[in-house]
Amino acid sequence: MKQIESLYRIERALRDTGLDSREFVDQRREQVQPVLTKFKSWLEKKANTIPPQSALGKAVNYSLNQWEYLVHYLDLPELTPDNNAAERAIRPFVLGRKNWLFSGSPAGAESSSAMYSLIETAKANGLDPHSYLLNLFEKAPLAESEKAWAGR
Repeated sequence: MKQIESLYRIERALRDTGLDSREFVDQRREQVQPVLTKFKSWLEKKANTIPPQSALGKAVNYSLNQWEYLVHYLDLPELTPDNNAAERAIRPFVLGRKNWLFSGSPAGAESSSAMYSLIETAKANGLDPHSYLLNLFEKAPLAESEKAWAGR
């Protein structure tokens, strides 16, 4: 937990510095790589000493199997060491899951999920969902092709 905590401490400190993207990535890599190296070493040692079917064993093996994807965040300043933003975005869907059982049909459920996707995408991009959908539904029928729509 201390190693993971240090990743977040480094991330917070770097985000507060106002570095440009390139400097941020360089500083992040320089400061985080030793922590990740130590953490991976710990995971590899644990993988050899704990039963793989235990809860901890499954977590350790999952972390090692996903390692190459985990470290990709070091290269892109927009990424964080977790998926909290995505988790927050899907939370309303998880909470409303029981309500969607009554969509009427698979097509109704698919339509609802497309609509929720549009709303959450608008929010994620700092747009007012109501205005975005209004604009979309007013202009989309006038598009003659996907290419024409992309330019609007």
